[in-house]
Amino acid sequence: MNHYSALAVSAALFFSLTLMACPTKPPCDAVTCTGCCDATGTCQAGTAASMCGNGGAVCSACSDACTAGLCTTNGGGTANDSGVDDAGMEMVDAGVPDAGQLRCSATAVICRDESIQKLRLFTTVNNGLITEEGDGGSTFATKIDAIGGGMTPSKSYNYAKFTSAGLQKVAIDDESAFTSLDWDIAFRRYVIRTNGGVGGPSCTEAARIPPGTTFDALMQVPANLTWRTEEYMTPGTCDLVPDTSGIGAPGTALSSFWSYTACVKMTGNVFVVHLRDGRYVKFQVTSYYDPVSQATCNSTDTVPATNGAGNVRVKWAFIQGP
Repeated sequence: MNHYSALAVSAALFFSLTLMACPTKPPCDAVTCTGCCDATGTCQAGTAASMCGNGGAVCSACSDACTAGLCTTNGGGTANDSGVDDAGMEMVDAGVPDAGQLRCSATAVICRDESIQKLRLFTTVNNGLITEEGDGGSTFATKIDAIGGGMTPSKSYNYAKFTSAGLQKVAIDDESAFTSLDWDIAFRRYVIRTNGGVGGPSCTEAARIPPGTTFDALMQVPANLTWRTEEYMTPGTCDLVPDTSGIGAPGTALSSFWSYTACVKMTGNVFVVHLRDGRYVKFQVTSYYDPVSQATCNSTDTVPATNGAGNVRVKWAFIQGP
C-alpha cells in the first residue's frame, strides 16, 4: 500500500470512529422531555408563554400566561369582559358567582395521540367566525362556523368560552387545546366537546335536563343531575367510544343534542354546562343547518342540497346553581 492510500484509509477510519462516538440526538418525547418540544425537536422548559407545555407535547403559544406547562390567564383566574383579571371580586353579574372562584387546577389529558388520530385533530387555528344573533338580552343566540373544512374535516375545532358579553372565540388549535384552560367548549360539524376529561385539562362538565323542562322555563340548576366530563376515549386502551348515531361520531357529553337517520335532526334536549369558574350555563343547540333547512330535516328527514350544514346555532344563558 502506498503512502497516499494509507492516509486515505486512516482518514476513513478516523471519520467512522468519530461518527460512532457521536450518537444521534434522542427524539423529544414524553420519555426524554418533561417540558415541551419545539419545532426543531428540542426539549424546552415549557413554562414560557411563547413555548408552553408539558409531558413532551408540542410547545404551544399562550394568549396570556403559562403556569406549570398549561396556558392560563394572568393570576391563574379568568378575565372579565374588560380584560382585567377579576379574581377576588365578589360578583361579576348579579346572581352569578365570581369568575375567580375556580373549581379545579389543570390536569394532564390522557389518550392525546389517539385523540389526534381518531378525531382528526390539527395544529392550525380555525378562522371560522362566532357571532351573536340575539337582541342583547340575558339569553344569547350564537352562530358558530363549525364547518371545519367539510364532510371530511381539515380544520381544527372552533374553540370558545362563555362570557357575560356572549360566546367569545378562543384562537387556539386542537393540539394546543390539550394544555389550555382558556376555552370552555369547541365545535366542529355535529361534534361539540367540552374542556374536561379526555377533551382538555379543565373540569367543565355537562348534564342533560330531564324531559319536560323547556329552555325558557329552566331558571335554576335542578338537584341530582348526572354530570359528565368527556369520556369518549377509554382509559388504558384509548379506544374511541362512539355516540348512538351509528356514524362513528365520538360520544361527547353533549352528543345527544342530535339524532340521525338521513339528516342531522335536533332532539331539543336542554343541557346545563358547569364551568371551571363555578358558573352554570343552560344550553341548547337549535340548528345544525340553516334554520329553514333544519325545520325541513326535523319534519321530513330530508334537507335541500344547499342547506348551510355546519353553521351551528345555539341559545344559552347563565343561570343560578342548585
